[in-house]
Order: sequence, then C-alpha cells, then structure tokens
Amino acid sequence: MEIVKNGKTYDVMETARKWRIKDQRGKVYISYEVSQKDCATIEDLQKYVDEINILN
Repeated sequence: MEIVKNGKTYDVMETARKWRIKDQRGKVYISYEVSQKDCATIEDLQKYVDEINILN
C-alpha cells in the first residue's frame, strides 16, 4: 500500500495493531508507526498524515 504527501509516495505496511510508514532518505530508511486505534483504515491514515507535521 502507499500514501502520498506533497507529491512524494511512501510505502505503508499494515500489521495487526499498527500502520508502518517507510520513508527513504538517501540510503537511510525512517519508519513511522501509527496505531490502528487512531487510524482504522488507509483512508484515515492518509487524512492523519495530511494533517500532521511528519513526512515533510
């Protein structure tokens, strides 16, 4: 799965309890985890990422 913010595409992996968003910056990967209690669907996750100041 993928989400997009500011024209950049990020890989998203769903686990039983959280979403893992992977951001590659050069040779370094940064992983963000968001609870599925906060974002039940990929659409909710996209809306959450759009509203907060991560993945800039």
